[in-house]
Amino acid sequence: TKARVLAALAERAPDVADDQHAGLFDAVRRSPCTVRETVAARGAALCAIVSNNATHVRSALDAIFEAAARDDLSADASELLPETLRRLLELCPQGGALVAAAARRRYPYLTAPTARHRAYASFCLERADADGVLRLVTEKALELDCHAELDAPKNEMFQLDDGASDGGAAAALDDVLELCFERTERRLREDGDGALDEWLRVFDACILQTQGCRCVQFLPFYAAATDPGRAAAFARHLALRVADDAAPDVARVASVSYLSSFVCRCRAVDAALVALGAEALFAHAEACVGPAAAGGAPLKRFKAAVRGLLYVFCFRGDEVLARRGWEARCDALCDANRWAALLGNPALDPLRNAPPRVLREFAAVARRAAPPLLDAAS
Repeated sequence: TKARVLAALAERAPDVADDQHAGLFDAVRRSPCTVRETVAARGAALCAIVSNNATHVRSALDAIFEAAARDDLSADASELLPETLRRLLELCPQGGALVAAAARRRYPYLTAPTARHRAYASFCLERADADGVLRLVTEKALELDCHAELDAPKNEMFQLDDGASDGGAAAALDDVLELCFERTERRLREDGDGALDEWLRVFDACILQTQGCRCVQFLPFYAAATDPGRAAAFARHLALRVADDAAPDVARVASVSYLSSFVCRCRAVDAALVALGAEALFAHAEACVGPAAAGGAPLKRFKAAVRGLLYVFCFRGDEVLARRGWEARCDALCDANRWAALLGNPALDPLRNAPPRVLREFAAVARRAAPPLLDAAS
């Protein structure tokens, strides 16, 4: 019966779309539909009404995303929602600018069941081309990331453990990341550089600003790591963020960690790019010495840059040493006096609290250099 009523209203869409029948349109929008027949009928009615009066598009989008957020929506009915949304935006293209806001208003709470997070994120990613939608899904994934209890130790920027110790936020995060990786793979096949550009915008807008993120950053890492050219673009992007004096400290410290992590672990990064990343970290640490010694804010950035530089040399230092005498940047990175000035500052004590394993590995790399990078390291 409800489906027939909705179908009849769709046939009278020009009348229902009139502002004097706003109450009738509101009834159509709010009508709870959970089975395929009524979901299809209401979708057709919403599209017909919006095609006659575009001012109703915001409310129609709310109705669609509200349906996507329902737990009691049948599986075959949920399959209709992407097509309804596509048709609605086809009829009213200006509605594309409102999609992210509508999706945000109905997004499941952090504590919602895992299945709801997965279903809603999947639906949103169907229209991730709409302005702000990919960022929204990423922001919600970041919330899950910061609240999930993972097996990976906290503050370990190189750790990405597949295991999760709880079935709540961690399980939901795992599902949402899987969807995002799948979409990224599709976008890389369609337009690799465009896929990376999307993630760079999202990275700057939210990932870089979030403390305690342990997994979500691997989405842009993955997009960049699939091609040497994209890896170089991402590494240079991070180096620019490290050097950006207008950026807040939280973003610059994160940029240091992400740059060192990416350079260390990405197989698409060649020795020349390792040297570029290491030099960016070295130069930033040197620039922080004076202000940090005077008790200024850069002390945290200084120590992060030194730690990141040690990590790079632990993982990829031999590649830099092998290019000594062939490339000016590698020669600068192998300057023993430069290392002594950076690490031998007693006021800043840059090696304090550095993991012993990292210090041992760096010492081994330093001993293999000829001449050694540091007398103390040998």
